[in-house]
Amino acid sequence: MNEPISLIRPVPESAFSMEFVLRSTDTDLHDRLHLSALFSFLQEVAYFHAEKLGLGADQLARYRSCWILLKVSLRLDGLPSWGSTVQITTWQRGVRRLVFIRDFVLSVNGRPFAIVSSEWLVADLQTHRPQRPDRLLPPELVPPLTEPCFTLPEQHPARQNFSAATGPVARRSAYYSDIDRNRHMNNTRYITWLTDALAAWKSYDPDAAQPRHQLRELTVQFISEALPGQTADLYVQPQDGPFGSFLFEARRPDDPDGRPILRAAGILESSQDRDRTGSPDDQADEI
Repeated sequence: MNEPISLIRPVPESAFSMEFVLRSTDTDLHDRLHLSALFSFLQEVAYFHAEKLGLGADQLARYRSCWILLKVSLRLDGLPSWGSTVQITTWQRGVRRLVFIRDFVLSVNGRPFAIVSSEWLVADLQTHRPQRPDRLLPPELVPPLTEPCFTLPEQHPARQNFSAATGPVARRSAYYSDIDRNRHMNNTRYITWLTDALAAWKSYDPDAAQPRHQLRELTVQFISEALPGQTADLYVQPQDGPFGSFLFEARRPDDPDGRPILRAAGILESSQDRDRTGSPDDQADEI
């Protein structure tokens, strides 16, 4: 059984929180929070906190810059269901070289069900090339890195030679509805690709009373952009490590270098294991 999520030090007093009541459109066929909806909530909370700090999208635009998400690592202890109220608390943990670190804790009824750490670049608004924050921004907007409030077992999505015999599990394209204000596919849409690929890989049964597998840990690296009209092949395969470990890549089929758009690694656990701990809503009711 997995240890419940806990913090090793208190969340900073400067942390920012928002609440979301889960709508039916935020949840899947089992009434559980969609992973893509979770990422959407993270993006919204990060935006509003960045704006409060003086680093919102409109504020960065004055420097002809924008935020680009590089990497997200998370651990899940179940997913809440339709109608639940989710509180998301976030704080900026400081800057490491070019990268801003932002952490999150997600809770239902005061019980954490997810911890998340993310890495962001300040990039040129047109070219999306990384900018040095210490040269671009006032010193008070580039704080030093501080200690984390939780430990996160990070997965390592290293480059892999996916088996040519198995081929991609799916193919997806970046359509108009996937494109955000930065003129590329939004990070939440990549997560939809990922969950669709995992479902295809595990041959999910839409008539099952509950899913056979649930995500426990995930690290996603956003490597290059998917632009309007571009197509990607989605690959999944097992990875050495704990039972349920997997690797994922989205690649352009016409890229001669085989450079991925994104790469991910994670751990799926069986629903039987999850049943031993219950959902976040059930756990919260036990408090």
